[in-house]
Amino acid sequence: MQSGLHSRVYDQLATGGGSRFSRWASYDVDGKVAYAYLELLYEIFERVFLLYRKQWIPQTEWSQWEAWMTDVIGNPLFRDVREDNMGMFDPAFEELVGHAARASQAMTAW
Repeated sequence: MQSGLHSRVYDQLATGGGSRFSRWASYDVDGKVAYAYLELLYEIFERVFLLYRKQWIPQTEWSQWEAWMTDVIGNPLFRDVREDNMGMFDPAFEELVGHAARASQAMTAW
């Protein structure tokens, strides 16, 4: 993946004043590409979570997705992705991710 268009759009948002994307300008090219990947994963995780809530996938499958999501949440750049997108996702999903992020921060504080 290249940050291409994604990068240009976020560059504009970051300089628009008052945007959530305030740290975007500090990322190097690799950081912008990583951000794009993490944002896509965040969107996919929400979709899978919603499928689980509708009981379209079993608990065993959701557990595997949740384990992967927990690993991704541990990435320091993910904090920015989460904060930049706050309020744009299902509230129950955001609550779940927030809980997992706090647990991840507590684990890394040791």
